[in-house]
Amino acid sequence: MGFSDDLPLLSVDLSGEGGNVFALLGLAGQLVSKEDRAEMSARVFQGNSYVNSLDTISDYVDLRDTSGTYIRFPEGWDLFTAVEDPFGDEEFDVDPDRHP
Repeated sequence: MGFSDDLPLLSVDLSGEGGNVFALLGLAGQLVSKEDRAEMSARVFQGNSYVNSLDTISDYVDLRDTSGTYIRFPEGWDLFTAVEDPFGDEEFDVDPDRHP
């Protein structure tokens, strides 16, 4: 899943027209190589659900949902790296790559 400095950022309102799978493929396709675009499209069309398609697209771009509808793809996630325990000295890991 996205959340990587190595992937191009794609921020889009997934609850609107931009959330259409074909629109997402077009937007994401503009950010990746021709080879990755073809592979990404083929994988999306083999998928069986909308969220599966989002997961596949997020393998190629850092997909961020600006609407907040899909919490697996939150806008501004990179602002948070850890949460302190209010009852002690423990720090909780909130790294999305470790906790999908």
